[in-house]
Amino acid sequence: MKLKILILDFETSPAKGYFFGHIWETNIIEVIEYEQILSVAWKWYGDSKVQVVGQDNFKGYKGGKLNDKELVKFFAPIMDSADIVVAHNGDRFDLTVFNTRLLHHGFNPVSDNKSFDTKKLAKNKFHFPSNKLDDIADFLEIGRKVPHTGKNMWLGCEAGIKEEWRLMKKYNKQDVALLDLVVKRLVPFMKQINDYVEVNGNGFTCPNPLCGSTNLTKHKNRRVKGGWKRQYQCKDCGTYYTDGKKYQSI
Repeated sequence: MKLKILILDFETSPAKGYFFGHIWETNIIEVIEYEQILSVAWKWYGDSKVQVVGQDNFKGYKGGKLNDKELVKFFAPIMDSADIVVAHNGDRFDLTVFNTRLLHHGFNPVSDNKSFDTKKLAKNKFHFPSNKLDDIADFLEIGRKVPHTGKNMWLGCEAGIKEEWRLMKKYNKQDVALLDLVVKRLVPFMKQINDYVEVNGNGFTCPNPLCGSTNLTKHKNRRVKGGWKRQYQCKDCGTYYTDGKKYQSI
């Protein structure tokens, strides 16, 4: 069965609060406005089209007044239908932000899906100078993020300025386009995930869910406690797979 792999990126508004002291004071005495989702860009792995929506796309939107309820309601069934969700720093940011906004609006949670966090893969498997998506994409020579107007883009969207909304969506879409290319390069290096291995008449499928090839070849025998295991490599994407079966002799 072909897995539905959703690649996404959320852009959010800053939370606002009162504070005493200097501009970098962290002792907020009261939060007056919580973080919201401004826009979301996404694509299905294997499809070429990147889609994006912002709060300004929904009925009832008024510039200068944020409300992400309709955006969250719209995106929930898309998220729910995915088998795997890919996001950069998704486990600590994108997915937790979305759950928080579901909870805030009184919506039901979406079903559990496997998360591929490319920032975690980058930190655990590589030694990049920086684990930011923009820097990884530059290192891999696949592109860069869209230049933007800094805080003016976020504040401009909050104020309802159309030009800043257009720039925000362009910026959001490019992040997903980069992520689509980055995850394809990183995933073959991930720790073996047996969840995606299927046994078929020709042997095994590639454990890389972005690949799923049956074009595996035996690589070597691995000595383990009490016997041997056979290791295979996908000839299409390079991912390795070690058969869970233990052999007394090879």
